[in-house]
Amino acid sequence: MALEAIRGTRTAAEVAKVYDARPNLVATWKKQALEQMPSIFAGAVARPDSDPEKDALYQEIGKLKVELTS
Repeated sequence: MALEAIRGTRTAAEVAKVYDARPNLVATWKKQALEQMPSIFAGAVARPDSDPEKDALYQEIGKLKVELTS
């Protein structure tokens, strides 16, 4: 919904009607998306549950899975 609102091909009210949501919700999500996109694409936003040790273990599991299926 936020992307459609950002594109501007429809008004917030039209987008809300398509998705059966409230126009103020569409506007709020649009605003949040526009505010957060620069940091998201810059890699500056960390997941709240991010744990470097845990991430490293999951990465290792992924590598091992690939080795097993290859």
